[in-house]
Amino acid sequence: MPYPSANLASTDSKLSPASDALVSVLSVGDWHEHEFASAITEVSSKESWQSVADIPTAIDFLRSNAPPELILLAQSTPGEYLQRDANQLSELAPLSRIIVIAGTWCEGEMRTGSPPHGTLRLYWYEFAAWWRAAQQNLTDGICPPWSLPLDHPQAGRYLAAAPSTPQQPLGTIVVDAEDFSVFESLSAALANTGINSTWAGHGDSANLPPDVAAGIWDGGQLSKKELTRLTNFCDRVRNQGGKVVALLDFPRIEHVEQIRAAGASAVFGKPYIVDEIIAELR
Repeated sequence: MPYPSANLASTDSKLSPASDALVSVLSVGDWHEHEFASAITEVSSKESWQSVADIPTAIDFLRSNAPPELILLAQSTPGEYLQRDANQLSELAPLSRIIVIAGTWCEGEMRTGSPPHGTLRLYWYEFAAWWRAAQQNLTDGICPPWSLPLDHPQAGRYLAAAPSTPQQPLGTIVVDAEDFSVFESLSAALANTGINSTWAGHGDSANLPPDVAAGIWDGGQLSKKELTRLTNFCDRVRNQGGKVVALLDFPRIEHVEQIRAAGASAVFGKPYIVDEIIAELR
């Protein structure tokens, strides 16, 4: 099921490297690790980030340098960052927003662990779409998500609403979902933004409507059968000039690679934010 729509600023395409807004960032941890490296593949400004290996080095950096706008913590395992770590960073850089980018092994930490309070938290597969939407907000002169108050567990996950601007009609979105109720949920959310959608049926995308603009494919853990279904769907939608985004339960890095090889342009984990999907489709 999707998160409630947050009226994110829609983008007409992925931000090009030249359009990445300059935001001062201190990155902490191993950002060269596979899933974290994948999370920031499209972030051109990462070359200007200050990078350190761990919290003690980050503390030393903050004691002798101007505080950055963002502190990004790559968290590989639950409990890697403690509350005292967040407190120390906040004491040295009270105006910096601390953002934890959680890896695959941290998916249950919100239920069974004690993640630091006063931080913004994203999973690694959420970061790219969130970053693009945040960059678009900056371009549009809107408050970025890291400047919003942290008043609930998903604070900062949603973005401030953009001014209402006319959008080119997107055409029909075709949804390939095994469960019709999944299509109904997506269709209702898309209809709220004036976008028409149609159901491809139980993986049967042989007869797509002529005005298909893009496709949404819904899957689970990307079984072999699902991957075949996705590949066929991507082929048919792309033959009509459209792009496809895929929805998965807790994507793994190998899933992202397989989905891109199958022809989809982006992967979203569930629960997803409808406006981020629309931004990607546009």
